[in-house]
Amino acid sequence: MNKQNKTILASVIAVILSNGLLVTTSDAQSAGSDKQASATEQKADTDKAVALPSVTVTSRRVEEQAQDVPLPVTVFSAATIDNKGLQNVQDISRFTPGFTFHESFGRVLDRPVIRGQVNILGEPNASFFIDGVFVEGNISGYDLSDVERVEVIRGPQSALFGRRTFSGAVNFITKLPGNKPSGSASVQFGNKGQKQARFSYSAPLADTLSFRVNAYRDQRDGLYHNTVSAKDDLGGQATTSFGGSLFWNPNNSFSAVLRANYLHDQDQAAGFYRYGLADANCGGTATGGVYAYFAPIYTGRPYQCGKIKVPDQLAINTDSFHLAGYGAGVNSSSVRANLALNYYFQNGWQLSSTSAYNSVDGYLGVDQDYSGVRGFGGAFETFSSQPSHDFSQEFRLASDQGKPLHGLVGVYYYSQGNGYGYKGDLTGFNLTPGLPGNSLAPVVTTAVTPNATIRNVAVFGLLEYQFNDHWKASAELRRGQDKIGATGVDNELLVISGVPTALSQAYNSQSTFTSTLPRFTVSYKVHDGLNFYALAAKGNKPGGFNASIEDARMTPASRASLIAQGSATFKEETAWTTELGMKSMWLDNRLRLNVDVFNINWTNQQLTTNGLVTWLNGQSSTNSYISNIGKSRIRGLEFESEYLISREWLMNFTYSHLDAKIIDNIDPDYLNYIGTNNAKGKYLPAVPGDTASLGVTYQGVLANGWGLFGNADAEFEGSRYGDPTNVNWTGSATTFNFRLGIEPVKNLRISAYVNNAFDNHTGVAIMRNIDPTVLIAYPNLVTGSGYSVNYARSAMVTAPLPRMFGLRAEYRF
Repeated sequence: MNKQNKTILASVIAVILSNGLLVTTSDAQSAGSDKQASATEQKADTDKAVALPSVTVTSRRVEEQAQDVPLPVTVFSAATIDNKGLQNVQDISRFTPGFTFHESFGRVLDRPVIRGQVNILGEPNASFFIDGVFVEGNISGYDLSDVERVEVIRGPQSALFGRRTFSGAVNFITKLPGNKPSGSASVQFGNKGQKQARFSYSAPLADTLSFRVNAYRDQRDGLYHNTVSAKDDLGGQATTSFGGSLFWNPNNSFSAVLRANYLHDQDQAAGFYRYGLADANCGGTATGGVYAYFAPIYTGRPYQCGKIKVPDQLAINTDSFHLAGYGAGVNSSSVRANLALNYYFQNGWQLSSTSAYNSVDGYLGVDQDYSGVRGFGGAFETFSSQPSHDFSQEFRLASDQGKPLHGLVGVYYYSQGNGYGYKGDLTGFNLTPGLPGNSLAPVVTTAVTPNATIRNVAVFGLLEYQFNDHWKASAELRRGQDKIGATGVDNELLVISGVPTALSQAYNSQSTFTSTLPRFTVSYKVHDGLNFYALAAKGNKPGGFNASIEDARMTPASRASLIAQGSATFKEETAWTTELGMKSMWLDNRLRLNVDVFNINWTNQQLTTNGLVTWLNGQSSTNSYISNIGKSRIRGLEFESEYLISREWLMNFTYSHLDAKIIDNIDPDYLNYIGTNNAKGKYLPAVPGDTASLGVTYQGVLANGWGLFGNADAEFEGSRYGDPTNVNWTGSATTFNFRLGIEPVKNLRISAYVNNAFDNHTGVAIMRNIDPTVLIAYPNLVTGSGYSVNYARSAMVTAPLPRMFGLRAEYRF
C-alpha cells in the first residue's frame, strides 16, 4: 500500500476516533445529544428483547420460516447485505457453506459450485433465479442493493425449481415498491479506479398502486499489468444497470407485480497466465531426437505439476484485437422482465402466475491460448457475438398451508433460442502496421445463423402431511421433457495455401430428454427451535450436442473419427442425494446452529475430453468435448451459525468439508501422468476440500451520539486441483476484509473498507490448456507403440483480485 493510500485510510479512522470513544447504551442516552443517529433509536428498541430475527423464505415456492423448512438454505436479508457491505454473488458465496463462486474466465461462463458438483464445459450444475425466474446468462454484475433477500438452497432443487438446479439454486428476491416515499443514494471511490453510484426510490402512485426505480453504475480500471500491451488493461470492469417495478394491490384478494431491468457489462480481458513448454516440470523431457522431420521427441507429454503460482505480470494479446477494430473482453447487455400475479382465495388457497421474458446480447473477444504468443498465427484470437432470448410461463396452485394436509401443484413452460450473430478470428492479422511492405490483413467475419433451441415442459407438485406436533413428511415430484435442437450451418474462414477460403457445414441434430425427479422428506420437531430432517432427492442435467464437431474447417476424416468415438452427443447426467440435517435456536434465540451431512452418488457425469483434429489446410488443433465419462461420490458436512453476542455485536461462522472422489473417469491422456487412463480415487478438480468463514459485525454509538458500525471477515478456501489427475493445484487461500463507518447525522453513513487486506495472491482456478508454439512427439501409451503428435500440455491460472480499498457515502431519505 503506497503512502498516499495509507494516508487516506488513516484519516478516515482518525475522524471516527477523534469524535468520541465507544460507550454503553446508557452512557449514550445520558449524553442527550440532539445529533443522535438512527443507530441510537434502534438500540433503544432492542432493550425490549435481544434475539435473532426470524426470516421468511420461499425455498419450497410457498412462504415459510427459514428455520422450519426441512432444507439446507442460507438466507441473506437486506439488513445483512447492508451491514456486511456485500456487493455481488461472489460475496454471497463467501458466507455460504458448500458454495464457491469464482470468475474463472472473467464475467462469462459463470460456474457456481455447490457441494462440489463442478462442471468444466456446458451448462452449470446450479442455477440462478430472480424472483423465482430462471436467469440465462451471467449474473456476476447483478447488484444487491435493491434485493430484499438472497436464498441459497443447497442440494437438488429440480422438483420445484426445474432444469439445471442439479446441485442447488440461488434465488434473488427484489424489494417491492412501498406505500410511503423512501429512497437512498450512495457513491463510492477507491483504488484501481473504483467508482460506484447507486440510487433507488419508491413511492405510491395511487392508493393501490406504487412504483420503485433503481439505477447502478460500477467500474474499476485494469487490475493487472500486461507485458504485451505495456498497459494495465486486464481485469477492468464496468456495469450499468437500471430498472423498476410496479406493485398493484387493489384488495386483499389480488396483487400484481411488474418488474423490468436492463444490465450492461463492458469488461477488459480477464487476467490469466499460461505456462509454456519451457515451464514444464513433469510428464516428459526432450530426448534430442526429431520425429517425422519436424516434431521434437519427448519421453512423455510435458506438463506443469505442483502448486501453480500467479506471476506478477501477465501476457495477453489485447493489442491485436484493438488494431483489428475489435475489443478484447466482454460487451454484453441483458433485458429481463416478468409479471407475477397472485390471487388469494378466502379458504386460504393461492393461485399464482409468473410470466417472464429475457434477452441477452453479448460480444466476447478472447485470446484463447491466454498468452503473449499468437497461437496458430492468430487463430486462437477469436471473437463472437450471438443474441439469445427465452420466455417462461408458470402457474401454481397452493392449498392452505395451515392445514395438516397441504401442498401445491404447478405447470411450467420454457422456450429458449438464439438469433443471428457473427464470429471470426485474427488468423494472419499483421501486428506491425506502417512498416514498409506490410499492411494489416483484413479480418473477415462469418455469419452465425440461429442454431439452437430448447423447449422444456413440466408438471410439478408437493404434498406434505403434519401427523402431529412433532412429525411431518412431504413428497415432491417433477415430470419434465426437454427438446433440444441444434440446426444450422457453420460458416468458417480458413487460410488454405495462403488464400482465405470460406467454408460451410450444414447440421441438424434433435433430441428429447424425459425426466422424473422426486424428493422425499421426513422431519421431526423436538420443540420450538429444534428440528431434525432427512431427505432423499434426485437431480438431473439434460444432455446435448458438441456443436464444435460440426466445425466446417475440419476434415471429413477427423469428423468421422470423433463421431465414432461418441463425441457428437452427450447424455443426461443424474445424481441421488441423501441427507440428514438439524436446525436449531439456542440461548433465547440469540444463537442459530444449523448442520447438514450428505452423500451424493453422481452418474453419467459430463466432463471434458480432448481430441486432436485436422483442418482442411493440413494444420492440427486440439478441441475439448463434453462426454459422459465420469462417475463420482461426494460426502460432506456443512455447518453454519449466527450468534447475537449483545445488542451491538453479531458473529457468524460457516464451515464445509467435502470428500469429493472420482469413482470412474477414463481419458487416455491421464496415462502419461498417473500411469492409468482412469482417475478413479482422485479428487474432483476445482473443488476445495474445506472452506470456512468467520465474521464479526458491530452496530453501536460514539460518546457524541454518532453511530458507529463496522465488520471484520475472514475466509478460508482449501486448495483446488487443476484436473482429474490431481498433479497440480492452486494452494489454499485466506483473505481478510474490513469495514469501518460512522453515521454523523440521521440516515447519512460514511465508511472506509479494505478487501483482501493482506493481498493474498493465490490463483483462483487452474485450467488445462495447450502450448500452441510447437508440435511434439511422445510415446503412444494407448497402443504401446509408435508416437503421438500433439501440443504440450499447459496449465493456465486465473489471477485473484488484489487488495481493494476505498470510501463510501450513503444517504437514505
